[in-house]
Amino acid sequence: MGIRKRIFLILLVVFIPLVLLEVFTFYRSYDDRKKAEMQANLEIARTVSKTFHAFIEDVLHTQLAIGLAATAHPAPSPTSLRHVLSEAEKVNPMLSSVTWVSAEGVNLVSTNPAVVNRRIAITDEFAGILSGEERLVTDVYSPPHTEERIFTIARAIRNRKGELLGIVSAVVDVNKLDRLLAVQRSKDAGISLIDTRGIHAYRYPRTAYTPQQLNWLKLYPVMKDSLMGQEVVTTIVSGATGKKRVVAFVPIPSVGWVAAASRAEDEVVADIMSTLRPQALLMLLVILAAFGTALGLSRPVVGAIVRLRDHADAVGRGEIGRIEAESAPGELKKLADSFNEMTEKIRVREQALQESEARQRRLFDSGIVGVTYFTLDGRIIDANATFLDMTGYSLDDLKEGRIRWDRMTPREYRDLDELAVKELVATGVNTAFEKEYIRKDGTRIPVIIGAAMFDKLPREGVAFVLDNTERKRAEGELYKSRDELELRVQERTRALLEANERLVREVERRTKAEREFQTLSENSPIIIARFSRELRYTYANPALEKISGIPNSQRIGRTIEELGYQKEIVEKIKKLLKGVFLNGQEESFEGEVQFGPKRAYVATTFVPEFGDDHEVKSVLAVTHDLTEQRRLEQQLRQSQKMEAVGTLAGGIAHDFNNMLAVILGNAELALDDLGGNDGPSGNIKQIIKASKRARDLTKQILTFSRKTERGRNPLRLTPLIKETFNMLRGTLPSTIGMNLDIRTESDTVLADPSQVQQIIVNLATNAADAMRINGGVLTFSLSVANVSQQGQIPGTELSPGSYVKLSVQDTGTGISQEIRNRVFEPFFTTKEPGKGTGMGLATVYGIVKNHDGDITVESTSGKGTTFSVFLPLAKAEAVTEREGRVEIPGGKEHILLVDDEPAVLQMTSRIFKGLGYEVTTAPGGPDAWKLFEAHPDKYDLVITDQVMPHLTGMGLARKILRLRQGTPVILFTGYSETVAPEDAKAAGIREFVMKPITKEEAAQTIRRVLDSKDREGE
Repeated sequence: MGIRKRIFLILLVVFIPLVLLEVFTFYRSYDDRKKAEMQANLEIARTVSKTFHAFIEDVLHTQLAIGLAATAHPAPSPTSLRHVLSEAEKVNPMLSSVTWVSAEGVNLVSTNPAVVNRRIAITDEFAGILSGEERLVTDVYSPPHTEERIFTIARAIRNRKGELLGIVSAVVDVNKLDRLLAVQRSKDAGISLIDTRGIHAYRYPRTAYTPQQLNWLKLYPVMKDSLMGQEVVTTIVSGATGKKRVVAFVPIPSVGWVAAASRAEDEVVADIMSTLRPQALLMLLVILAAFGTALGLSRPVVGAIVRLRDHADAVGRGEIGRIEAESAPGELKKLADSFNEMTEKIRVREQALQESEARQRRLFDSGIVGVTYFTLDGRIIDANATFLDMTGYSLDDLKEGRIRWDRMTPREYRDLDELAVKELVATGVNTAFEKEYIRKDGTRIPVIIGAAMFDKLPREGVAFVLDNTERKRAEGELYKSRDELELRVQERTRALLEANERLVREVERRTKAEREFQTLSENSPIIIARFSRELRYTYANPALEKISGIPNSQRIGRTIEELGYQKEIVEKIKKLLKGVFLNGQEESFEGEVQFGPKRAYVATTFVPEFGDDHEVKSVLAVTHDLTEQRRLEQQLRQSQKMEAVGTLAGGIAHDFNNMLAVILGNAELALDDLGGNDGPSGNIKQIIKASKRARDLTKQILTFSRKTERGRNPLRLTPLIKETFNMLRGTLPSTIGMNLDIRTESDTVLADPSQVQQIIVNLATNAADAMRINGGVLTFSLSVANVSQQGQIPGTELSPGSYVKLSVQDTGTGISQEIRNRVFEPFFTTKEPGKGTGMGLATVYGIVKNHDGDITVESTSGKGTTFSVFLPLAKAEAVTEREGRVEIPGGKEHILLVDDEPAVLQMTSRIFKGLGYEVTTAPGGPDAWKLFEAHPDKYDLVITDQVMPHLTGMGLARKILRLRQGTPVILFTGYSETVAPEDAKAAGIREFVMKPITKEEAAQTIRRVLDSKDREGE
């Protein structure tokens, strides 16, 4: 074969795999991205699973505390117990009712009066608790004559002997789970809960399902694996919409339910394909550029590789020897040495294996115990002589397969065999147990059996059988002697037992309640303490020591006043304790308490404990830490307020921007008409300036509410801070001193300069207001903060990484704790009416969050406040913008101008005509289409508003572009949620412009579009 053909074949061999590799890589990338989206769904489902599991555990802990109170001695009154149940229901708003049920199944006390004194239905679940289970969570069900969907959480309360004292039952309304499970998700994502039957129990956001659509196990059989404890990530066809969805099922520990998170597959695929197409094209170009460079480099090593292959085949056949590769390249010589080393290890292992088999055979043939090799289906494969002698079978019986352990086992021991097999399958070894074998002659022999499974033979194992005849005989004699001895002891001690019986019962009665209380309290996450009549601690459980940091050894015997609690809390608690001792009635307290270095929001119930004289001998304080719950509630309220502001901002933006467009445009026209008349023109310039500020305010509101996004580029903060610092120095009162402290050169972030400057100005203005009366010092500082773990910086949710920290500190009046929790709320202000909008700090908060950062506030009343902004440190360097004066361009082209607002249409037409253009106006989409359809070649440019009745700007643009491709179209809009700049570009629209814009901006946009058209024509 000629060299050309060889080269051609080599090129062909190289090219085809590379193309296949590209296809494979594209597929893998697509698959990896899809798996990543599935993993994101899985993480959401895991979060829901953990949250719901934590909720169940919290309810069970609360039930444990209720059971402790209900079983205390003396028993609390129904009124006291009902108060405890009501407090538990208030603490957990997802609960519809809480009930204390007697051991006989009667509802004794409940927050739902309708069920009191009724007997519970002994369902399979409650039957489990009555027979020994500690807890249960039922499936979702609907009570008779109601459409309410609920489920029940029950906790058994037992004494130290395991006797059932009662049941604490809590009913949960699934419709109240939104505040618990409203986790962060994408636009089309949903989260669900499915009970153990596979019935859909809950979905967020809420969706109406038919009864057939609720049976998810029937609709989606793959969910069966999740109900069995496995996580499942897959694609399903929605029974409600008929569309494919990417879904993750995650089992919920200890409940048997399943958490699910799903997202529309078409949305996932669209996101993936938008990024993979450019990558695939680039990979193809790289392959075409590089495949021809790999020719003829492998020939020198082919011979050595063949020798290595032949040697590997020989080793596989058991022919162990050495391979000589002295003349091969260095890497292949090392590979040959590795082969030789490997074959030597194989030889050593085979020798060790043979020795091990010999040892096992000696053990097998020893006469100490009977040994058998068996299978799980009942066969005995091999047995030693000891076993054959023990059971009366011969070696021929073994060889002919007539010995089966299942047939040798009497019927009454079959259950033990089944348990042993299950244990072998689960763990590989079973606990030795006693049974009997039926010998060949029909007699029985007692034995003790222990077995283990072979690692590489999952259905086979080895059993060790010990003859138990002598031990049974000795046990019989021992039991007989024991019975005779017990009879004599009983006769001699009966009198003593009768004398001591009353004393024992009294001691047990007094100590039983204390032991049970001690056991429950020491293991409870709820804070439990006991006070004497002198208001001193006599007991405190580990939960109080953990939260306060004060060892219980230092707490016992002291009062809360001696332990250094804040004065107002001390007085309030002392008053409540005295009231309980005086009246014998429960008291409650809820508020913030300083536990050493930690401040927590707690709810405490003070329960009286009565002595034999029916007087209150001590008070038990049961405290729930509600700090985390209140923090989550505050976050939810803040999120709801932000959503309300966003809705308000989107609603007013379009009409307000249209009005600003009319004001700004007519002001510029009036300024052109006046020429150089300084008096009136100065006033009009102020109108233009105010209009621009109003435009910027609208953008700020939209940015704050996330209704619009601003571009972010690498930005150095030091020059921007210095520029703003100098600007503020000339505007703030002279009574306020200013300092600038730059501590780092690493100050580049991805941000919008105007928004960062707005952060600085808003914070500085806020600080200046705090120092308006007495003056003070305003300090700007810049540094770098490194975060190693989430939550490292208190009050933030920053992920690990490096951040630029911008701090604005004042020495003003400070902010109280109550106001500090609300400073970032929109429209919240402490200023007098007319002097503040309440949007300054709220706008700062929105900008910082939109830049993936966070903000904290520290303040001391009378000493000042520090706001610290954390923005992610960027790796890219900032690009310095060029400055220069831009001339206002004009032209002679023909423009078709479309807007449904007459004032906007008239003003814009005058501006364009003033720039030299020929302008034809249309008061709406249908009128504009008639004009263009009649003379499609007449117009050089179409400028249209987006939001118009009958035919929108996008609809008009599509019709125009279908009639005459390439027609330049500019889309103007005050604000629209239905069209994004990317959608407009994809539809063929050249520019997407937000109103209002200045005459200069409009002229530059028109000229840029028309000039690009001319370049395309060339």
